[in-house]
Amino acid sequence: MRIVTDGEYRAFIGPEEHKYLPRFKRFDELAGNFKAGWHWPAFFFTFWWLLYRKLYLFAGVVFVASFVPYLNFAVMIASGLAGYHLYYRKARQDIERLKEAFPGKDVTEACAELGGVHRWVIWVGILVTILLLIAAFTLGFIGAMAND
Repeated sequence: MRIVTDGEYRAFIGPEEHKYLPRFKRFDELAGNFKAGWHWPAFFFTFWWLLYRKLYLFAGVVFVASFVPYLNFAVMIASGLAGYHLYYRKARQDIERLKEAFPGKDVTEACAELGGVHRWVIWVGILVTILLLIAAFTLGFIGAMAND
């Protein structure tokens, strides 16, 4: 395993680095091996959190799994348990690739560009939630009117 500095991790993580960095250090001490933890945003907002943190492959899998009855809740629990580690693996892989591509160079700025978050995901998530609530209330209203 290549050495990844705290500064590189911080730049990659972006917002909330103070929550992630101690866990990333612990995973580094375990040579990258998994140690279960609990990540509330990954549990409650699984799909949206994965998009926010640029974990696209997992977001796609979660999106598909959300249409399978009962599987969605199992995926939420798994995401809550493994959220920190999933993000650690992505950060570590992406930073190591940068270091391979630019040997001997400071890749901190590139880490910030490659990592970080998609702030637009928060607003899209809120908008989708509002639209779904409006649709649910509208369908409920139409159903109530049809029964009268």
